[in-house]
Amino acid sequence: MARPRTFARHLALAALVGGALGCSQEPGSVSGEVTVGGKPLPGGVISFHSEVGNHEVINAPIKDGKYTVSGVPSGNAIVTVGNLRPLPGAATKAAPAGDGAAAPKAGPRRAAPTGPVPARYGDPGTSGLTIVVQPGDQTFPVALSP
Repeated sequence: MARPRTFARHLALAALVGGALGCSQEPGSVSGEVTVGGKPLPGGVISFHSEVGNHEVINAPIKDGKYTVSGVPSGNAIVTVGNLRPLPGAATKAAPAGDGAAAPKAGPRRAAPTGPVPARYGDPGTSGLTIVVQPGDQTFPVALSP
C-alpha cells in the first residue's frame, strides 16, 4: 500500500517544483513612451510578441507617445511598433480616367500604414526590440531611429 502514497508525494513534489520554476507566473503590465528621432510618436501601436507559453501577442495603442498595456505574459518578448492605418473613409479617391470618367473601383482596399515609424520596427524579425517582462508593473521606453 506504500505505492499510492509514493505516487502522491511525487505528484505534490512535481507541482511544487513547477510552481517554483515559474511555470505559472503572473503576467506583467508595461507602460512607457515611444519616440522617433527624439519626438513622441503621435499615434501608433506597440505589440509584445511573447516567446513563452502560447506565444501570445498583446497590443496597445500609442497616443501622444504614451502607452500602457496589461496582461503581458512574463518572460522574453519581442517588441514591435507600427504606424496606424488611415480610417476607411480617409482613403484617397480614384483618379479620373483619360476620358474624365471615374476609374472603376477594384473593391475595398486596405490602406497602407502611414507615419514616421520605419517599417523595420513593425516586423518581429527586424525590430531589434526585446524585453524580459516581469510580473507586476514596469516601464519600457522605446527610442526609435528614423
